[in-house]
Amino acid sequence: MTTSKIRPEKKAAIDTIKQSVDSSSIIIFTDYRGLNVSSITELRQKLKDENASMNVCKNTMTRIALQELNIDCPAEMLAGPSALISAEDEPVKVSKVVVDYIKKNDSLNIKGGIFENAAVGSDVILQLAKLPGREELIAKSVGLIKSPITNLVICLSSPIQGLINVLTAVKEKK
Repeated sequence: MTTSKIRPEKKAAIDTIKQSVDSSSIIIFTDYRGLNVSSITELRQKLKDENASMNVCKNTMTRIALQELNIDCPAEMLAGPSALISAEDEPVKVSKVVVDYIKKNDSLNIKGGIFENAAVGSDVILQLAKLPGREELIAKSVGLIKSPITNLVICLSSPIQGLINVLTAVKEKK
């Protein structure tokens, strides 16, 4: 379907979806059937805390937007009611929020997503949720960098400390 045959209000919705996909580090497609308004509001608040958002979009418009962006998306990913969860910052944090929410409320299902401009299955989203976050990786990296330096300082100070211990023992004997 070409975009010239689409009404202006639908074209605007498609452009919004395209902009969301372009600016996001990850898009997660979910089936939200069975969630009530308070549950959706709770999920949206958790996502907002991680600089992410959840929007319900028509599948046909999403499909057109993805085609225009040259992203192949399996048909089953856009079947039934779909909500798009998009995050601009960290895909790992958002994946963890969604997976943790699913553990508490099994009405939400992950259909798949878009990660690094390619369609991925729900298994990739689940694997992302198992990865450590950015801050944890930075802390581990700093620890690995700091460790050899700390060991060097300890090794260099050991002979001096040993000398001090010997001198102290000699002083106590006299």
